[in-house]
Amino acid sequence: MEEFSNVKATTTRLCLLLAGLLSASSLFAISGPAPLGWRWFGKTDFAPTAKPVVSGDKIFVAVGRRVYAIDPTSGTELFHFPQGQEPDGDFRADLAVVGDTVVAPNSNKFVYAFNRNDGTKKWSFHLGNGVARTVVANDTTVFLFTTDDRIVALNADTGAKAWTTDLQLDGSQTGSAVIADGQLIFYTTDGRVMAIDAVTQRKSWEMRILTVPFNPMPTVLGSTVFLVSGDQVALVAARTGRASYVVRLPERVVGGVAVTPKGGVAVTERGNVYAFQLDGRQYSRKPLELDGFVQVPPQPAGDTAVVQMTNGAFYLIDPADLNPRVVWEYTTLPLPGTMRKIRSGDSGGGGGGNLGGGGGGNLGGGGGNLGGGGGTNRGGGSSAEKEVPADYVAAFAPIVGSGERLYVLTEDGSLFGFGRDIGVDETGPSIEMLTPPSGSAMNGFLNTDFVFRIEDQGSGLMKQSISIQFNDQPMKFEYVPAGGYVYVRIRPAGSTQPGANLPLSDGFRVITVSATDWMGNLSEKKFTVLIDNTLPAIQERVVDQRTGSSGGRGPGVGGGG
Repeated sequence: MEEFSNVKATTTRLCLLLAGLLSASSLFAISGPAPLGWRWFGKTDFAPTAKPVVSGDKIFVAVGRRVYAIDPTSGTELFHFPQGQEPDGDFRADLAVVGDTVVAPNSNKFVYAFNRNDGTKKWSFHLGNGVARTVVANDTTVFLFTTDDRIVALNADTGAKAWTTDLQLDGSQTGSAVIADGQLIFYTTDGRVMAIDAVTQRKSWEMRILTVPFNPMPTVLGSTVFLVSGDQVALVAARTGRASYVVRLPERVVGGVAVTPKGGVAVTERGNVYAFQLDGRQYSRKPLELDGFVQVPPQPAGDTAVVQMTNGAFYLIDPADLNPRVVWEYTTLPLPGTMRKIRSGDSGGGGGGNLGGGGGGNLGGGGGNLGGGGGTNRGGGSSAEKEVPADYVAAFAPIVGSGERLYVLTEDGSLFGFGRDIGVDETGPSIEMLTPPSGSAMNGFLNTDFVFRIEDQGSGLMKQSISIQFNDQPMKFEYVPAGGYVYVRIRPAGSTQPGANLPLSDGFRVITVSATDWMGNLSEKKFTVLIDNTLPAIQERVVDQRTGSSGGRGPGVGGGG
């Protein structure tokens, strides 16, 4: 196989790298559940994908046509750039912070720079025919990869050209780029990984791979870089391209890995999580299976890794002992009044796409070819569109872990700040019975679905804690993170549907629903129904009090097969 050739084990060097990583890991790093401290919102007409940048006492986020400086403790907006009239383009590419300068490319072909302390403009540079799609920087220089296949190098402080002439590439860069050991390393759309010397502009090495992963993101570890192709993860020397080792996983993984002191984490597009040792010797054979689809590669967060889904859920993963496990999960909810555009052929609002104004705005993008989670640049479904109340907002920008905190930028322009030092959660999950209404008289023998909504905005719902009992009889159920829906399905005897419960005999049922959040707060609610199997099946749907929609998602009473 051609991928990741020239493997040469360098045990001593690897041990030094691992030791450096462990020593660099802060003792004050997020390692488990953290309550929501604040939520900030910025206006946008599209789903932000630029990674938030934590720089000292500020977080910088590119949302719509402005870049915002946010206080990481309170979530207060400190200032925005530009301070006057908005530009005639959007800030879509990643930001770079070099010293006291923030560099922000815009879709109008300009690159802007402003002072990180007060937001005053320092310089601007016009890129000509191209738009910056990717940005990386070292201590003095910012490197911009353009849509017309150039690398433009600028002095971060002055905006002057750092290279006399731009470097014209013989291919199109895709995904993210990194700088390691003086090398600019990136994937191309035609199946190569390249390294360009940041000083001489010469190509240091080139590697041809069989498969360019979706959303490729090289991961830097000292003077080496982790690369992904198909089901393979390779650790290569940044300066030479020589591979120290290659790990071959059971499945293809998305475009990058998260590197933590406890091991590496890779994830497939369908949410299967694998852990591997950083010396490349062992990996988990059996994956941790998560619900949903993945577009953004896993991100490091202290000793753990974050896996974010297109259904609005994210998971904090501990990769210790090659046994990846969830130590926290959370679903980001929309602001009141948010509507999502879906195609009429889709079942429920797919993730991603364009959005218009967050609260009261429209989240676009249908289910796409992933079936339930679409996302940016993923079409699909039928041609007709309609609007439905949104029941989650997904993060398509990489989630950022910084110290004991986690920052999540979602598709509606919201930035969530989590941390035990900035948030308190003393309230248990909210529990609603959507259909049938509590107190209903109904037939319990025909196909019937009881639909509940269980959510927790403080620290997230611990789904393992959910318990549903009918007159002290535990019931089987299905939990859907996107929207917090819980389905109890009643089916005739002999039904082969997974998770189905047997028909209900005549009489009153007291339904007890309980759940706990990740801070240990318990909620319990009781509902009642009267089962009378002489009654016809009920087709009634009730209004979902949070979204304002009729009956929530999925089949109501009398639905399903």
